[in-house]
Amino acid sequence: MVDFFDSNTFRYIVIVISLILIIFLLWLHHYLFENKDIYNSMVLVKSDKLITQDYTLYSPYYLSYDDIDISLYNNKFKFIYSLDSSCDIAYGREIRDDFEILLSNKYNNLVGEKIPLFINGDRYYFLVVGTYHSINPFYDKYVYMSESSLKYLYSLYEHDVFNYTFIFDDYNDLNNDIDYLKENGFSTVIPYTNVVERMDNYNVYNNGIILGVFDLISVIVLFLYHIFYSE
Repeated sequence: MVDFFDSNTFRYIVIVISLILIIFLLWLHHYLFENKDIYNSMVLVKSDKLITQDYTLYSPYYLSYDDIDISLYNNKFKFIYSLDSSCDIAYGREIRDDFEILLSNKYNNLVGEKIPLFINGDRYYFLVVGTYHSINPFYDKYVYMSESSLKYLYSLYEHDVFNYTFIFDDYNDLNNDIDYLKENGFSTVIPYTNVVERMDNYNVYNNGIILGVFDLISVIVLFLYHIFYSE
């Protein structure tokens, strides 16, 4: 009976199969990279300090202002900050100056008027310059205003936690940003969300592929060693 483990034929077969698997794994790695679903993904990052322009990060980010409590005519509202400078204006015009706001279309009777908004219990007056179109009642509770106005209002209050939204294509860039902030004295936390789960799964898959390629290369090297030094 032939001992296949001592046969060069068997060794060459193992090498060929390993090479085929390596090529497949490298193709799979390329496919996952080209078709990953975390491009332009947004993830929430909580920080104990305000991130200023002194810190250069890989990923675009913006501060979320949804922890400011707004009251209009005893109704609760939320500020909305969009990366787009405009929204679907239903009536009036877009925001041009500070302390101008857009309300939902149900408040078009207020366009051109200065109205009081109670922010964290303090009264501020804003000029309603227009309304935005919304068919979803959930979005009737949002107030648009300029980023400079939001930054000013936000600076008036003490905050224990600053909520940021980071936009990333490569999870490595996001991890590098978080590590960089921690090295500069920030305490940052990424709450676990669906986006983070997809990012973790993508990381696990790719690490598994790289480990598989490394193991197969080790097998090839081992068999080549036996072929050339066991004769």
